[in-house]
Amino acid sequence: MSTTYLKPRSLVLSGCMLLNFLVTAGCGSLHSSHADQLVIAHKHGYPINLERQEVKAKDFANYVKPILERIDQYMKSTAGKGAPRLLIHVHGGMNTYRGALARVDELLLAQQDGRHEHLAKHHLLFVNWDSSLPTSVADDLLTLRLGEEHPIWGPISSPFITASRLASSGFSTPQSLAVQLVNARDALWIRESEPWPWSECALAPLGDTSDRWVPGNAALFVTFYLIRALTVPVIQGFGTPAWDTMKRRAELVLAPRRGISLARRDGQGTARLLLDALRARMKAPRKWHDENGKEVGDLAITLVGHSMGTMILNNVLEDYTDLSFDRIVYLAAAASIDDVRGAVLPYLRNHPETKFWGFSLSETREALEWDYFDMFDRGTLLVWIDHYFQRVNAPGDRVFGRGKELRQYFEIPEELRARFFLVKFGNGRHDPKRHGDFSKTEILERVLQIVDGEGCPRR
Repeated sequence: MSTTYLKPRSLVLSGCMLLNFLVTAGCGSLHSSHADQLVIAHKHGYPINLERQEVKAKDFANYVKPILERIDQYMKSTAGKGAPRLLIHVHGGMNTYRGALARVDELLLAQQDGRHEHLAKHHLLFVNWDSSLPTSVADDLLTLRLGEEHPIWGPISSPFITASRLASSGFSTPQSLAVQLVNARDALWIRESEPWPWSECALAPLGDTSDRWVPGNAALFVTFYLIRALTVPVIQGFGTPAWDTMKRRAELVLAPRRGISLARRDGQGTARLLLDALRARMKAPRKWHDENGKEVGDLAITLVGHSMGTMILNNVLEDYTDLSFDRIVYLAAAASIDDVRGAVLPYLRNHPETKFWGFSLSETREALEWDYFDMFDRGTLLVWIDHYFQRVNAPGDRVFGRGKELRQYFEIPEELRARFFLVKFGNGRHDPKRHGDFSKTEILERVLQIVDGEGCPRR
């Protein structure tokens, strides 16, 4: 009797310990020596400091003061040395606070090494936000109900939510297996045979033999197909709500009102507070003013978003139409085609000096990416979004960052073709191979080189 009792009890305790780990993972202070070049958004949108303490809206002026002072110093240091450039970088999903801060350190260090001249032309400002997968899964299972945090009802209803996710995994199995086969067709041979109507920026010829279909690649796919038959439905069942949770977090980064729970509805999103502070210094388009209101000079602002960061930038373009951004750069955008069309195109029409760039992996590498001995479905995060996580009712619901989807479903308006550039990298040795490669310093340097008009033919 004791044995049959302890086994389920042990399972329950183990499950509780795991969920507790997911919820509390990443607790403790954060560390960065560059607090004057970044803001950090809590998963509920509001700003926090390196001690993970909430920064109230009334205290945000002190929080952002070092950031503005650093920009003032940059403007003075570049006087007579060329046009000052501010680059605002928003990272994508699946990032922890510590991972995002490590990337900040990496990029700022690269500015000083003398090998990244295009990166060094900019003053960097980072918007970091909590897009961690484990905490997103935990929030879905434990606390979030109808888009709000319920600290009491959430845990009580958790067993039922978990059961529904497991049931969803089971019932979605036929669809998951069918989608695997569709993606396998894309993943097992070169897909660049169809003409790409826009810019190609391969560092080696398209179709490098390292990415060609080979029998070993197909054999690996077949060998682990039965394992993927088990893992893929679970990924879909639990990954879809986790994706929705991450999208919620991206929305709250720019929320006009936080609305994080039934009890707390005050405050604003971190990026909104930051942009309001920048707007107060940009009293005229592209004109930076110091804290005394004196005009310092022209400042060109470049927005760079990777993956889910483009969702945040879409909201920026919709809500800050009075701010003049010099360049908008989307790297492997997870935002949908329709959302980009609805945010970027109107902004470009209202700002005739602004240029837009969208970058994608090669179609082959988009479909081929795999990890963990091929025991999960192939394809980048963007492929998984289209196939499993995002409800696709029309072609425009597909992600903007996949070359395959752009080639099939997107058309650049005639009047914007001189300022709207779509770039697909190739299959060369030095081209980006994975979705996450767009976060690497050398790839960002390459992107900025292309944006500056070097090394890539424009249409």
